[in-house]
Amino acid sequence: MVGKDYTSLKLYNAKVYNKSYLKQTTGQYAGYPFRTHAGGAYTGGYSDHFPVYLFLIKE
Repeated sequence: MVGKDYTSLKLYNAKVYNKSYLKQTTGQYAGYPFRTHAGGAYTGGYSDHFPVYLFLIKE
């Protein structure tokens, strides 16, 4: 992005995307992210963390 000036961007808000389909629903880790791998086995989940997204504003 040559020539782009991002110095006027400011952080407005940050959130965690933690919808129910991304969470483990049973067991000891209920409510935690539904992991792709756990204990060396494929579990079919999405990730070991929830996605984070930002809202930026241009001043």
